[in-house]
Amino acid sequence: MNTHFYPPSPSFMPYVCYPEWIGRYQHLPHHQVDRPAGWLSSYNLHLVFSGKGTVREGREVHEMTTGTGFLYDIHAEQHYRADDKEPWDVYWIHFQGDGVEQLLGSVLAGGRCWKFHFSNPAAVQGLLDDMIAQCEVRNERAEIRLSALLYELLLELRRESSPWDAMSIYSERERIHRSAEYIRHHVAEHNSLAELAAVVGYSPSHFSRTFHRIMGMTPVQYLNESRIIEAKKLLVTSRLPVKDIAIASGFSQSSYFIRRFQEYVGMTPQTYRELHAFG
Repeated sequence: MNTHFYPPSPSFMPYVCYPEWIGRYQHLPHHQVDRPAGWLSSYNLHLVFSGKGTVREGREVHEMTTGTGFLYDIHAEQHYRADDKEPWDVYWIHFQGDGVEQLLGSVLAGGRCWKFHFSNPAAVQGLLDDMIAQCEVRNERAEIRLSALLYELLLELRRESSPWDAMSIYSERERIHRSAEYIRHHVAEHNSLAELAAVVGYSPSHFSRTFHRIMGMTPVQYLNESRIIEAKKLLVTSRLPVKDIAIASGFSQSSYFIRRFQEYVGMTPQTYRELHAFG
């Protein structure tokens, strides 16, 4: 089965990104593409949800399976095909946009094909199906929604994906995100680094290094930031005294809480409450 969806032509340009063509091939064994360099003037993204296929780069052939994707740069040479016996269920999007290069960063450096694993396939497929639904609507709101959905999809892939041939990195990313979620939901508890590391089965040193590499900050920095976010919420949504908010946010002393809050936010908790109490 193969289906093609054509978005409405944009009446407003430039968008950061905008799809030209969206499609889905389900278990089509003869799906094969060979394009010379310069044939397409758009980016070409494929996301595999079941089955398998291959991407060829020079003499190297790479197998792409469930939960993997690949993205070709504009004008890139392209060679890919579905497996004959287990053809993939693949969504694909051709797109352009003035902000794509900045958004994707270095993943397309040198014009190579970016191959990756993507996490949270249900959320990714939801974005794709939402985009397809918008293709049936012909108005300016649909244009804006299509651009926003594509931007969200690309950002999700840029932030949450890992190299297609590095499953250990993929596993680490999942573990660290699980530990970050644990931290956000337990800010009032005084867990040690060892206790946080134990949540995902890591030693404290390995946990600290890996967390910093994936999240861009240390576990302690992330914990402090999460506590400040919790305090902001309580300051605006409750009538609790500042000293009680300090305890509920994981700070043992209100004086220390006030000092740290001011360092992070640039004002005292009371001033923050006064400025944001009515939205």
